[in-house]
Amino acid sequence: MAWALAASIALSVGLGVWLERAVVPAPAAPAAQARVVMLRAGDAGPVRLAFRSPQELSGVTIHLQLPPGVELKGHPDQQSLRWQADFQAGANVLELPLIIRDGDGGILTATLDYGRSQKAFTVQVRAEKPAALFPESPTTRSGVQGRFAT
Repeated sequence: MAWALAASIALSVGLGVWLERAVVPAPAAPAAQARVVMLRAGDAGPVRLAFRSPQELSGVTIHLQLPPGVELKGHPDQQSLRWQADFQAGANVLELPLIIRDGDGGILTATLDYGRSQKAFTVQVRAEKPAALFPESPTTRSGVQGRFAT
């Protein structure tokens, strides 16, 4: 949980999006350049996205594309969500309680549309794997190696 909190704080500070009226659509960042947030699989963990606006904006469309196996709490089995929000001048923080239900996570893409302006960015959401609890090839005290049955 400490990693998720630290990552979400770093993400809040590190991500800022300026919306301007005549901006050319920005392509999403490649996966290798995406910021990384670690979450405990199966638990709702906060991912905070910070958007900075130079002025008040009414009716900003937010489109969230979730990776397979990841869901927004309260919206099971929905990989794509879209809604409208009003932004204040300055920082606007969107807190997303995400749950990794299956797999290791993946790339979350958030796109903001306002008039003819569009901004997009990516965040890599990864599942924490407690290696001490679930080793790939455990060794018993007798030295016999094996795999856990699933």
